[in-house]
Amino acid sequence: MLDWWLPENVSTYGRDIDRLFHLIYWITGLTFILVSVTMIVFLVMYRDRPGRRARYTHGSTPLEIAWTVVPSLILVVLTFLSAPAWSRIKMSMPPSDLAIEVIWTSGGLSKLEVYRKLDVREVWIWKASKIEVFTLRDENYVPLERSELLPDIDLEQLLAFVDVKPMTRAVTKYRAVLRAARQG
Repeated sequence: MLDWWLPENVSTYGRDIDRLFHLIYWITGLTFILVSVTMIVFLVMYRDRPGRRARYTHGSTPLEIAWTVVPSLILVVLTFLSAPAWSRIKMSMPPSDLAIEVIWTSGGLSKLEVYRKLDVREVWIWKASKIEVFTLRDENYVPLERSELLPDIDLEQLLAFVDVKPMTRAVTKYRAVLRAARQG
C-alpha cells in the first residue's frame, strides 16, 4: 500500500512495524481531511454577510467531551494494537548467526561457551592482531580457516584496517579496496 516509500524490510519485525505505521498514517490522514473539510464548511457557513450581526457562543460541553474522548480512545486502541509487536521486538531475540568478540586482555571465562549457550552459529575472535573463526557443529565450536557465513571476506585483508584511525577512515579505505578488487 505505502511500501513504495518505506525502506526495505530487513528485520524480522519489519512487517509489524510497517503495519502500525500504515494504521497511524491512515488515522492521521483521515483526521486531517475531516478537520480540513469541517473548517472549510464552517468558514463558508459563518462568513461575513451584509446585515448579519456576530453571535458569540460559549461552547458545547458534549462537543468538548467528544473531541477529548475520541482521540483518547484512538490512542488506547493504538496502544493495544502495538503492544504485541513491541513485546515481540523487546522481549524476544532471534538467535544470532555471527558474533565478533574483541579480546584486549586474557580472561578466565570461556567466550565460546557463552556463545554456544546463546546458539550463535559462528564466532570470530580478534586477539593479538589475529582473527580466529569458529563454527558451531554438534554443540561444539570447530575452528575454521575462513567464515562459512561470509566466505568472500578476506580476513587478512580486513585485519589491515583494524588499527586505522578514525574508524570512518578505516571503513572508507576498506570499501575502496573492495571496490577496486571487484572492478579489477
